Amino acid sequence: MVKMQNILRFFSPLRMRPSLYRFRFLALILGVVYLLAASYFQRWDTTVVGGGDSGGYYGYLPATFIHGDLHDISTSYLKRFDYFGGEPYMPAPGSELPVADNGHRLIKYTCGVAILQLPFFAVGHLWATVSSSYDADGYSFPYIISIILGNLVYLFVGLYLLFRVLANTFNPKLAFWVLLLLCLGTNLFNFAVYRPGMSHAYLFSLYAGLMYATWRFYAAPHRKWIVLAAFCAGFITLIRPVEILCLAIPLTYGLVSWQAVKDRLQLWSKHWPWLLLAAGIFILCGIPQLLYWKYASGHWYFNSYPGEHFNFSDPQLKAGLYSTQNGWLRYAPIMIFSLIGSLALLRYRNWFWPLLLILPLHIYIAYSWWCWYYINGFGSRPMVEMHALLAIPLAYVVAYFDRRMWTRVVFLAISATAIALQLFQNWQHSRGVLWSEEARPAYYWEVFGQTSLSYDALVAFDIDVTQPDSTQLQLVQTLVTQNFEQADSTLDLVPEPIYEGETALRITPARKYGEFLANDLGSLSLITNDWVRIEAWCYKTEIEMPLYAAASLIVEISRDQEIIHYYRIAVDNKIADSYYSLFWGKAEQYGSVRGWVPIPADVQPTDLLKVYVMAESHIVYVDDVSVEHWR
Repeated sequence: MVKMQNILRFFSPLRMRPSLYRFRFLALILGVVYLLAASYFQRWDTTVVGGGDSGGYYGYLPATFIHGDLHDISTSYLKRFDYFGGEPYMPAPGSELPVADNGHRLIKYTCGVAILQLPFFAVGHLWATVSSSYDADGYSFPYIISIILGNLVYLFVGLYLLFRVLANTFNPKLAFWVLLLLCLGTNLFNFAVYRPGMSHAYLFSLYAGLMYATWRFYAAPHRKWIVLAAFCAGFITLIRPVEILCLAIPLTYGLVSWQAVKDRLQLWSKHWPWLLLAAGIFILCGIPQLLYWKYASGHWYFNSYPGEHFNFSDPQLKAGLYSTQNGWLRYAPIMIFSLIGSLALLRYRNWFWPLLLILPLHIYIAYSWWCWYYINGFGSRPMVEMHALLAIPLAYVVAYFDRRMWTRVVFLAISATAIALQLFQNWQHSRGVLWSEEARPAYYWEVFGQTSLSYDALVAFDIDVTQPDSTQLQLVQTLVTQNFEQADSTLDLVPEPIYEGETALRITPARKYGEFLANDLGSLSLITNDWVRIEAWCYKTEIEMPLYAAASLIVEISRDQEIIHYYRIAVDNKIADSYYSLFWGKAEQYGSVRGWVPIPADVQPTDLLKVYVMAESHIVYVDDVSVEHWR
């Protein structure tokens, strides 16, 4: 028994010497991991040259200080193609550069991140200016490195401030482990090293700064803390206006009783000039955005998200929280413990009202957005900044695990699992194995724990059906077999390219459908839980992007001329020999495009089953088609 206790004590994650529970040691660990990860991923294109959110946030800086086109953004936008590659183009109106009434193109994103990036942009510009190896154009290597390091600097400042808050509320040991979990066990890691140009690490740090300033102000009121709080709240709101909810932190922190409310009112009546100062700073933070809109569009307000909207009557709460498509708790499961720890705030109430007022509304608003799964990210992007506030209840759970030796070991196992899962799935994401924003359940579980894609994973991605083990099924009948060797005036048969024989079927965008089967389920003896296996050998002269608008193999079930089930298997990424990718295939060769489709439970014998190939923008050649019935 004594030996076992010694073993448990040795492996306990919370038994380090107290001197090691310092922020400098935490920063050293995280700094090494983050820098190694950034060097490994080498996602330079996600900072300033890749377009999208990252390029949009940053775009204010080269447009203002180098190219002088902030009013129309055209020159600076096109300049990034010198580094990004591809043929330069301007995006369609209404996308990342929406067009104002005066014809000017405006930056879609607000300017808060750019203002925070300004000091590091200046360093990069100075570096590029004095160097003979780089162009001082806003997009060369010095700018990229400076913005990446700037993101990390802001993040570590925020972590330090949050460490101070947690150490005061609990102790340095708990602060150490909570921040280690947040930084390595949640998608904060992704936005620190994989997408450092996005706004979320900045927002996390601003929330941490707001929490720190609030705590310090109410512990010992001083004007400098109210200034810091107003600055953080102002920039949070400037970057994402819906985050104005953050004002609940300074307004409701510490309101644990009616007496606390009375004391708060008395405090503000005594220091009402400070309250005016805070309001002035908060408003001042938003002025740059209004000035930009007026300068570029001619109006004080410009809707930079035309056609995009909130749907408050139908929020996707369940999907947003736990869907395989970037669900928050799916990709940061350690935060389940933070939600559990929120119950502790019923007793320890300093942070009760900020969390109660912000978190539910934040979740409701975030998942009322039309694109609730928030593309261009890993996991639920809008929840990253919430991790700062949720560090408090998470610390209560860690404190509970720290009470006994065996619970410490449990905590070690949970922490190690959460961190390993986060780092591994980020690696999968970087290698194109896991595409989280489009990861429907069948595909997610097909690639879970895998280091490469399989053909079955590609099909599961397309149709959200886990492919069956064929050894557990039996062939009932072959419904269709076609090698296109017989003359048929209704088909466009060509002598090349062919897979076998002398002719193949050519399907063009002008004549885009090639139908192989159309019959009712009853006539085909197909019933619920049967499987239809389809296969066609396909050839493309050019791989199309995006895949959802490219050639595909279709299985369709309709009733009364209305489609009730539709399964689309993309062609282009299946033509790849033994190498599989979600995004690419190999042109100018034949490949087997195949898949298993189940007969759903809600079908009727009179429902019509169709199997066909559909071309889109390019010609697809088809040979040796088969459709089989398995049970």
